[in-house]
Order: sequence, then C-alpha cells, then structure tokens
Amino acid sequence: MASKKEGRFTSDNLAFEFHSYTQRQSRAIRQFHKNYELITPLEGKCVCMVNEHRYRLSPGECILLFPFQPHELVLAPDASAQRIIFNDHLILTVAQSVEGMIPRNPVFRPKEEVLAFGLKMLFDTFGENSLPISRIAPFEDRMRIKGLLYMLLGDFLASTTLITAPKVDMAAMDVALYIAENFQNNISLKEIAAEKGYNYQYLSRTFNRHMHMNFKKMLNFYRIHQAFALLQDTDLPISRIAFECGFKSIRSFNQVCHDVFDKKPTEIRNMRRI
Repeated sequence: MASKKEGRFTSDNLAFEFHSYTQRQSRAIRQFHKNYELITPLEGKCVCMVNEHRYRLSPGECILLFPFQPHELVLAPDASAQRIIFNDHLILTVAQSVEGMIPRNPVFRPKEEVLAFGLKMLFDTFGENSLPISRIAPFEDRMRIKGLLYMLLGDFLASTTLITAPKVDMAAMDVALYIAENFQNNISLKEIAAEKGYNYQYLSRTFNRHMHMNFKKMLNFYRIHQAFALLQDTDLPISRIAFECGFKSIRSFNQVCHDVFDKKPTEIRNMRRI
C-alpha cells in the first residue's frame, strides 16, 4: 500500500515533478525515464538499485539518478522517501557540463541545512495534497526550485567523480529514448532497429542485457508510469488515459496496471483522495 502526495507543474516548457510517498512493497519495480531523479529517505532506510549496483540510503543521504539509468527503489518497513524528478532545462548549466558522463558513486550527503530547507520549501510550495498536472507555478516558485536544485547539485558535484558513460549502452539508450518519445504509438523493436540501423538480434540482446527486461515489458512499464501520473493528476476518463498512453485495449491496460502496481486504475485514482 502507498500513501502518495504529488505536485507537478509545467511552465515555459520546463517540467518539474515532486512527490513524497510512504510505501511498503515486497518487490521492486525497475524504472527508467528521460529526466534526472533525486531520492532521499525521510524515515528509515531504503535500497536503490542502479544498473547492477546496490546503494543503501539513510536519512540525510541522497542519490542522484541520471536520465535513462534503470533503477529500482525498495523501502524498509515503515520507511518513507522523497523523490524529486526534474528535466535538464531546470539545471541547464549542470546538464551540459555532465553530458555523456555518469557518477562513479551517485550517493552523496548534502549540507544538512540545505536538505532541511529544501524539504520544507517543497512541502510549503506544493502543500499536503495531490495537485493537478496543469498547475502553473509562479515565477518565484520556479526560481526557488531551481536554486534548491543547484545547491543540491553543487554538493553532489563536490563529492563525486564523474566517469564516461559506457559506450556499450548507447544502443540501449537509443531504444530507451525512442520509447520515451513514441510510447503513445504502436512501435516495435524491429521498427527501431531498421530506423536506427541496428541488427535486430544484436539490439534485442543489448537491450535485454542492459535493462534486464525485454522491449515489450519495458514499453509497458513506461506507458503505465505515464498513465499513473495522469490517473493521479487529472480527471481524464480512464479509457482516454489508456489509449493516450499507447494501450490498445482497456483489458491490456488493466492487466499491466495490476502486474506493475497490484492495483486497478480506479484504485490508483482514488489514492489521491485518501
């Protein structure tokens, strides 16, 4: 079961998503997306799997995930964590300077006063309840959030070593980016291989090895996470959400929703009202 509080705004093509949740889960869900993500435990401990590496986190520590890094988050019983997902436009200077790089160790401990201020500011800005996806943040709120991200990233860059991202991952990243940009359409790995100039068998093996799941499962994971946000943040009909996220039928949408979240779409929508 999960208790989730979310806020999201889009303004001037800059998207920022914030959510805090308390969750007890028996299995992790591998995710990936095209944004940066910062995770910090609020209470208790958690484990974050990034590619093949396992990182243990305690309150006061953070982990920064780069775009398209496959990751899983597992919370200890009674633990809670705050996750901040943001695109590169909000940290353009930093994003440009780290392009093509990944951290050797993504875990860092920001200054205590910076983290405490940041958590309070985010809660004060977004409040305690779910907010609609269409909310437009005032200019001053956008500046506060950008300032917070730069302070946190300053502590991150001061405490980590950046290394060149493995070249072998580029084929898998091409597929991941294609999914992120075309998940609403009827797409296939064979189509991507032909368009990008890869051998289909090579691309399939590379993607499976890097993402630890096949193309179809990853596509459904991406689609269902987009649908999750729409279920939480909008009042769009469930059928419309299913088709806009690329599902061919309500039946397949319901099945993937159950497989990933162990919930029906209506249950996910009702979570925001709890």
